[in-house]
Amino acid sequence: REGATGKARNILVDPKMKKEIRVTLTLYDVTRGVAFAYAAELGGFDYREERHAIRIVPRSPKATVRAFLKRGSPMTLRRASEIVMPKVEFDEAELRQVIDDIATASRQLDSRKKGINVLLGRGVDPSTPVTFQLQNVPVAEVLKYVADFARLDIRTDGNAVVLLKRRKVAR
Repeated sequence: REGATGKARNILVDPKMKKEIRVTLTLYDVTRGVAFAYAAELGGFDYREERHAIRIVPRSPKATVRAFLKRGSPMTLRRASEIVMPKVEFDEAELRQVIDDIATASRQLDSRKKGINVLLGRGVDPSTPVTFQLQNVPVAEVLKYVADFARLDIRTDGNAVVLLKRRKVAR
């Protein structure tokens, strides 16, 4: 099941979990289940939906991205390629502000007003400075430049573009 039903859900935290987990994300036009899956990924935990509660549990080292998050990634990529930003200018702006500005602009410029959700993956430094100027560039390309300059990888899902810590290449 992707989403929880009803107005509220009980949440149980496994005693093995760290007491405090902080996750900050902004998502538009997604189900609660999708939002919770992204929160789990970014917070480094996993969860199980049970009949009466969502149980937060430690994340397995072998955990992978939930399959339902990947569904629709070609549509997200196409939308990001179709939305053109007339002017993009950042001067030593923090990465968190850059992605927030890009996501907001994408909603304003999208004819359907849905835009693109953009998230920073686990361990990405939100204060990384970003500087560049572009004109008439699709959101997909703007995000590639952001990722390149911040030395990050990109994963496009059905609901968001996620900027991730770059994987170290084995020699």
